[in-house]
Order: sequence, then structure tokens, then C-alpha cells
Amino acid sequence: MVVAFKCRLRNKIVPILYYQTTFNIFLIKQLMNKLFINTVFLCLFFGLRATSQQIPATTTPFAAGIWVEVLEIAKITNLPLNKQVLLATHFTKRDSLKLAALLSNDNNKNLVSIDSIYSVSMAGILTTDQLKKWMTHKIYQRVALCGAESDEKKASYYTEDLLSKLDSVKPLTDVQKNKVRNSFNRFIKIDNNLGYGDHFMTALRSVTKDTGYFAYLYKTEINRMGATNTSRDVLEYYNRYKLTRSGTDEVGKKIQERAYCRATIFYTLPNGSRYKDSLTAHTEKFYDALIISALYKDGNFPHPTQFATAIKNRQKLKIDDNLVDSLIKIAVSLEQSWSAYEVKNPLGKFDPKPYEAAYLPKMLSDDQYMKLLEYQYETQAGEWAIGDWDELKQRNLTDGLDSAYTIKEITKFNSSRLALQARYANDKPMMYAQIKALDANKPAASKKLSAARAVDTPDKIKQKAIELQLKW
Repeated sequence: MVVAFKCRLRNKIVPILYYQTTFNIFLIKQLMNKLFINTVFLCLFFGLRATSQQIPATTTPFAAGIWVEVLEIAKITNLPLNKQVLLATHFTKRDSLKLAALLSNDNNKNLVSIDSIYSVSMAGILTTDQLKKWMTHKIYQRVALCGAESDEKKASYYTEDLLSKLDSVKPLTDVQKNKVRNSFNRFIKIDNNLGYGDHFMTALRSVTKDTGYFAYLYKTEINRMGATNTSRDVLEYYNRYKLTRSGTDEVGKKIQERAYCRATIFYTLPNGSRYKDSLTAHTEKFYDALIISALYKDGNFPHPTQFATAIKNRQKLKIDDNLVDSLIKIAVSLEQSWSAYEVKNPLGKFDPKPYEAAYLPKMLSDDQYMKLLEYQYETQAGEWAIGDWDELKQRNLTDGLDSAYTIKEITKFNSSRLALQARYANDKPMMYAQIKALDANKPAASKKLSAARAVDTPDKIKQKAIELQLKW
């Protein structure tokens, strides 16, 4: 027969079906006790929410206490299911031995000994990394529970935690560890103003100079400083040199390497040491050379030349990588000649045009060279275009004209005219013919301005304005 009954558990009605032909009150109480234990375990199970796969609570033959212990370890170490089963079997054997010890009236030392043996033998189931994670977790648990404990115990927990972490880098000897412990305890008694971290680093430096330990312990600070300085320096270089996208990537990589190298030296070596100062100087010199080389590849040289302009606009000019490398070599040679001239002639003015005229027309096609000249004179042409627009406004000739479009149009015309003058500087007839053809397609605004200038110069316009004001 099927008998259904209900029991109240933690103010909730739980339906239970119990299949039995004959039953008694004793069996019902037994079932209710089992239900309570399983319910408590399920609450713990879902509270832990371990990230690894866990032993199904409904199919395992292990006690609830064993399940809870295994699931806690699985949560911290991401223990796979097969290892969870092995660990549960391991703990079951341990508890069996402890129960036998209790029944035989053994003293507490035997119980402690059993716990120690089985804690050590966990290494046969957990990997070294998993075991360290679990031991570190237990240490932090103890630290969290020792609020009322002495500062010495807290300091001990802190020291042991860091020493265990350093084992993953390169294990210290027992003698070295004892020296660190003793120095650390002595330092915290002498100076309470500094934190545990500062005292531990000082104690560790008294034992070893191996920078690997300090790089590991300071990795968070190193990453933070490196990232902050990289962002700051890349933005500074981008704004100062007007870097292209590829230039920003190339220069940014070198800046990032320099920033992290600086941070590593700063945190891993003691302040005031001659070696730290020397290494810092060599690092700066090494990365400065790499950054300058990356700037050259982006067309950023100390002096403005046509070579720099060609390299900067290599994509627009469709210059291949091999030609870019050749341009960089010649540009660097030109920079050296320019610098040497300035040393010998501080008041003189170096002229790069003969150098440019000797190489660039041969290295570039005629179309590439003309576009290069237009790019070179674009800034000057733009300034003249703005001046022309101001004069157009002064002469009241801007009706129906859009300022942005007009300035852009005049800039293009001016840069083309300047480029022709530079390109055919040594061939006057060709220059005049080319400029005449260009003037035939002069922008409408420029034609208006030229016609007005033929009648009145800007000085005459100003004089008329002054006379008009005086009449009023």
C-alpha cells in the first residue's frame, strides 16, 4: 500500500511518499531524520556553487560531512569529478580511522596524527598548484578568524602565506625562510608605522637579491604602473609628433616595453643602489634609440625635409616598404649633415634643397614627386588661403561663398602652384607654362580677389575705411 504523509520542516510543508506494506512510528522518525540531513546538505551544496563539476548528492555513498568538505575543496581548486570521488574516498578512510581511535579510547594525539597524515597524503590526489591554492585558502580563513588573536599570530600567517607563494617562483631554503621570519618579526616590533608588506620586502632583501621574487610579489603594482605610464606617454608622443595609425602602433609598442621595464626596475631593485641607477640609465638609452627609430619610420625627423614628408605620406603616395627603407637611410644621412653644419655654423642656415633635388626626383615617379611637393607646401598654402578669405570678407566679396569649402579650394590651388615652382625651379619655361595652365582653372573666389586687387590694393582699402569713419 502507498501511505502519504506530511511533515513540517523549517516552517515549510514537505510532501513525502513512503512505500511500504507495513510501517511503524520508528521507521517514520528515521525517514524524517534522513530528510533533514539531506535538506541541510543541499542548502550547503547550492550555497557553495562550485565552478567545477560536483558529485551528485543523490547518487554518492558518502556521508554528508564528507560531501561538504570535498565540495569546498572543489570550489577553490576546480577539482574534476573523478578527483572529487577519490578525495571523498580518502576522507572516508580518514574518518573511519578516527572513529576507530575514539572507540578504542586513544588519546587526542592519535587523532591529530591521523589528520596530519591524511592532509599530507592529499598531495597524491591534488596537483601541486591545487594543493597550494587550498592551503593558501585555509591560511586566509585562519587570518579572517583571528581578529581577536595576537598581532604575532597575524604576522605569522602573513609571512607563511607569502613564503608559500614564493615557492612557486623558486623555493627558498629553510635557513633563508627562518631568516626572513626572524627579520620580519623584528622589524614589525621596531617600527609600527610601516605595513606588513614593506617589512616583509625589507626582510626578504636581507636574504636574497633575486629580482624574480620581487617581480612576483610586486606584479600587481608593476602592471598598474606600466599601464598608466604607457597610456600617458603614448598620448604625449601622438600629440607631439602627429603620429599616423601605424606609427602609433609601432611607437606605442616600444613605449609600452620601456614603461614596464621601468616599473620592474623600480619595484625589484632597492632604492639608492648604484646598480639600479646604472640599469635605469642603460634602459633609457636602449629604448630611446628604439623609439627614435620608430619615429623615423613614421616620418618624424628633427628637421622638416621632403624625405620626412614622403615617409609620413607613404600610403597616400603608394610608396612600397623597400623604397621607404631607402628614404629613411638617406633622410638619416641628411639629418647628420644638418646637425654637423649647425655645430660648425651656429648662426648659419642649412639648405636641404640640393640634397633633396639630387635624390627624390630619381627615386619617385613624376606623379609621386608632384604630390609630395603639394603635401610639403600644404601648411603654407593653407595659411595663405585663410588670409585670402579674410581679405575677401574685408572687400565684401563673400556673398554666396562657403568659408570651409572656399578655403579648402584655395589651399589646393596654392599648394599646386608652389609645387610647380619647386618642381621646375631649374626650368623656367616649363614652370611658366605649367603655372599658366593652372591659373586658367583658378578658383572663382581667387579670380574675384585678383580682379579686386587690380583696382584696389589692401592698403587702399584700409585707407578708404579710415576716411569713411572720419566722415561719420
